[in-house]
Amino acid sequence: MPSRLAPVRVFLVRHAAAAPGTPDDERPLTPEGQAEAAALGERLAGESLDAADLQAAVHPGLAPGATADAVREAVAGHGDTVAAIAHQPDCGNIVEELTGERRPFPTASYVELDL
Repeated sequence: MPSRLAPVRVFLVRHAAAAPGTPDDERPLTPEGQAEAAALGERLAGESLDAADLQAAVHPGLAPGATADAVREAVAGHGDTVAAIAHQPDCGNIVEELTGERRPFPTASYVELDL
């Protein structure tokens, strides 16, 4: 009988407002983005996500163009609660693919998913 994997609690996060430019991964947060990121951190702490207990890892699948399969791959083996930070429109598309629900996904927002 195949083993059944436990679900992973995933917080899919759209990054805070960043300055325009390239390359994408080097764009600094704007002053507004810095404030958004701080507020996001407080909201996630309320969800029992303590940044001191998280280990950051870069996954190329979460770069622009990310898909639901890329999120599954990125979170696999990283514990039972994971935050995955991605871009828009990818975040909205991923949520729609996984839940069938289309919703706005403003900067520094998140959706909790069980994968």
